[in-house]
Amino acid sequence: MLGLPISSSIRPLALSLLLLATANVAHAVTKCQGPNGILYQNGSCPAGYTNVTASMRSNITTVPRPTPATRQQDAVVARTVAAVARERDQQWTLDQQRYRIAQNNFWAECQLLEFQLRASERAIVESPTYEGSRRYRESHHALRAQQYDFGCYG
Repeated sequence: MLGLPISSSIRPLALSLLLLATANVAHAVTKCQGPNGILYQNGSCPAGYTNVTASMRSNITTVPRPTPATRQQDAVVARTVAAVARERDQQWTLDQQRYRIAQNNFWAECQLLEFQLRASERAIVESPTYEGSRRYRESHHALRAQQYDFGCYG
């Protein structure tokens, strides 16, 4: 800086003024009024037009007219974006189908375990011997553990 001490209350003000001074840097646009209307240019006004730039109140952003090359690039970008969107939608649909299949398989496995549990319970009651009943009880406990391990909570 200039080597002068700046108090802490003036620093924010100085910083604000510096930012304000650099924020208004824009491309020079000249507003020209003539017999055919208003013309905006980057340089000076052509013959027959007068400079009325002082009446402008804000910055003007000019957008160049599209050329065939830029139209072609825009079309390529649009096709690419559409292809990516289609691909994303197809992937989402496929993921949903896979999720439904996995859920159906899970519940089918849980239902199978439930049927096996009911069959082992009937076998425990209907077994004519104590040894047979004991084996079916062990099988029942193993099926119940498998059911809880699998997450069926039947």
